[in-house]
Amino acid sequence: MDSPVTRVCLLRSALVLVALSHCIACSSRNFSKSYSDLKSEMTSSSLPSIDEQRERFFKHQGVSEQRLSEIIERRRKEGLGTGSYILGPGDEIDIVSVEPPELTVSVRVSEGGTIELPVAGTINVTDMSEDTLKRTIRARLTEFIRRPNFSVQIKSYISQRVSVIGSVRKPGTIQLTKGVNSVAELIGLAGGLTAATGTVIEFIPRELLDLSENSSVEGAIQIRVSQAFGTEGESPIKLPVVGGDVIMVSDAGQVLVDGEVEDRGAFEIKGTMTLLSALAAAGGVTYSADISEVEVIRRISKAERARLVLNLEEVIAGKEHDVLLRNGDLIRVPTSSSRRLSRDTFEGISRVLNIGVGGNVNLLNGNQ
Repeated sequence: MDSPVTRVCLLRSALVLVALSHCIACSSRNFSKSYSDLKSEMTSSSLPSIDEQRERFFKHQGVSEQRLSEIIERRRKEGLGTGSYILGPGDEIDIVSVEPPELTVSVRVSEGGTIELPVAGTINVTDMSEDTLKRTIRARLTEFIRRPNFSVQIKSYISQRVSVIGSVRKPGTIQLTKGVNSVAELIGLAGGLTAATGTVIEFIPRELLDLSENSSVEGAIQIRVSQAFGTEGESPIKLPVVGGDVIMVSDAGQVLVDGEVEDRGAFEIKGTMTLLSALAAAGGVTYSADISEVEVIRRISKAERARLVLNLEEVIAGKEHDVLLRNGDLIRVPTSSSRRLSRDTFEGISRVLNIGVGGNVNLLNGNQ
């Protein structure tokens, strides 16, 4: 039978173990300094300011928007925004002629983009439509024949192919049969989006691929899925997709949440995930969180990352926009160096994260 002294000793041992386990748990949570603290500790001003970081965070998308506008305008001027199919190597053309009858022939466009026709001779049909080719043949024939009577029809569509890859149901190459094909239409022809689709489409125009065989996705133009399909209250982009373009639909992927949250780690993006919903998935913030400088860190190139520093209370209050996250984003909640959160603040944030994330919060997606 245990004596009172023995029971006291056992109780003391248990309390020591509890204290030790608490210390171990605390030590496993590294102190995470805020961006302002890190910058103030730097002997030089090498770290950009919070405002400069914010500008960098969104600047790359502004560049994508500008490049997208330039391509749309250039293709419109080149006549690539019409409904006519553009001829190229491999396409087969049927010409049926009443006058002159010898012009009736079926020809295939050569690798050099030319066709050989009786009477009319050699014609370079690269980037020509059916109507343009017909006018060109007629101009040749009127030198010899007063009233040529013939028709031109594409028999086999071969040259204009677009690759649609990534998070679609039937990735692969799609053969175009007309001049205007939107991003959304071609994704539909590839079977549509999958449940794992993210928020971004990487569009690689043929002009970029023509520059170098080693061109990479770094030169791709980022288009939001909502922008391509015209959801969320905006019109679909009017980008004519042409042969040689590549459409890469990104997977939703994961985001990493670190710092003063209950469950640090990687979380799968399901549908759309914002800063607030990522924090909710991580179990909410801790009492030690510095909610005035929560960071979204995003890779904007192979060698460059940008940070968006936000006040969590202002996001919840709608004074700051919530942020639509992308695959690879890192959320960092720093540790407060001054004081713990008040009980009211902590419970208010927890209530928003656990009950109604995003219900009354503005979503920042137009600039991403």
